[in-house]
Amino acid sequence: KQGGMNLDERLQTYLGRRPVIADSAYVAAGAVVIGDVRLAAHSSVWPMCVLRGDINSIEIGEGSNVQDGTIVLAR
Repeated sequence: KQGGMNLDERLQTYLGRRPVIADSAYVAAGAVVIGDVRLAAHSSVWPMCVLRGDINSIEIGEGSNVQDGTIVLAR
């Protein structure tokens, strides 16, 4: 457990939707990914990011990255 939350706590289900993370994707400790979010192969989400797929979805494409401190909301 790092940064106060484990991976399951940082990949939260919201409104019945849980993030789908490719095996080769990286989610840093301290990042939070909630709801309808898909991370494709070799993508990455860096520390202090928040990706929140509330009403709409978020898709991070293959090989893409979300840099430190970014907040992405799909409302």
